[in-house]
Amino acid sequence: MLGTIGKGLTKVNPFARKAMQSLANMPSQDKINWAFRVMPDIAYAGLETYLNPGDAVEKGLVGLGSGGGSLAGGIALSKLAGKNQALGTLLDMVGSIGGDMGGRYLSDMASRGYNKLKGGEALTAYERMGAKQQKQFKEEVEAQLLAELGLLPSSTQQFLLNQNNIG
Repeated sequence: MLGTIGKGLTKVNPFARKAMQSLANMPSQDKINWAFRVMPDIAYAGLETYLNPGDAVEKGLVGLGSGGGSLAGGIALSKLAGKNQALGTLLDMVGSIGGDMGGRYLSDMASRGYNKLKGGEALTAYERMGAKQQKQFKEEVEAQLLAELGLLPSSTQQFLLNQNNIG
């Protein structure tokens, strides 16, 4: 299967061809170790991309920042271990966490720039969601306070205090 994918990539990018050839020529145990190191980074980047409340571009920026940072940090730091497999795995975990933090910072900066280009306030998707929720909470507290003080007509008080019409 890797050979089929590699043949398609050789026409597109010589770097991808070299990477696929080195992956295809690895012994099977090295492929398993490589997969154990890379798959958590990819899985967490996918999860972070899915859970981000922004649009598709912001989700992509977050996924690239988290995934790219954790992959680069983990692979780079694990190279310091040389042939020691246990130390390499430990350094890969530490590098993945550090790289993820750096990648998230860069993706937040890119997301703020994207929001500014769209005419926003240069906020990330989570910051915009938090500001919206704070505004909504403030309005609910004000409405409840006015209703408790009797400063609203009685016909509107019942809907403000019991919005879901549940007991």
